[in-house]
Amino acid sequence: FYSYRNRSVDNVLKEIEYLVRRYNMKGLIFRDPLFSGNRKIAREIAEGIITKGINIKWVCETSLDCLDEDLFKLFYRSGCRVINIGVESADRTILKRVNRKNINPDYQKHLVDFADKLGIRITAFYVLGLPGENTKTIENTIKYAKWLNTHVAQFFINTPFPGTAEYEKNKDNLIEEDWEKFDCY
Repeated sequence: FYSYRNRSVDNVLKEIEYLVRRYNMKGLIFRDPLFSGNRKIAREIAEGIITKGINIKWVCETSLDCLDEDLFKLFYRSGCRVINIGVESADRTILKRVNRKNINPDYQKHLVDFADKLGIRITAFYVLGLPGENTKTIENTIKYAKWLNTHVAQFFINTPFPGTAEYEKNKDNLIEEDWEKFDCY
């Protein structure tokens, strides 16, 4: 497994201040796939942006189970205007099979609607062709995406990238070897 280290909140805030001052940066995206996974750090970054008076719009990636109404409000006050989330599939069995959390659909809908009223746009990512998927589960995921009614619903094709378990399982059956063509679409 890979190890990682978190940058300090102070270090992140200093970099944002520098970029705003030096390059007049107006927006940024936190490319941490689970930005609010550590709510304490996410909260401190948002509070720091407010306290330091940094005028910036920002985007993050996370999971809805790592958010709540209070965090949405704080994020909005600090300049967050878009949150990208991975929904993946509407089928609980498929989600379990690919080791993804099953988040209560009503809770997802509540948070999406709350964010929308607040002024934060939600982009939801879905993956079609996950193990065990069929026409019916794909159609249900599309219906779910319409019901969830996020500002953007982006659909990807399950892609067995090298280094993943999905690749190892399917590498002998792949008909394409040009990795430049493997783009999730």
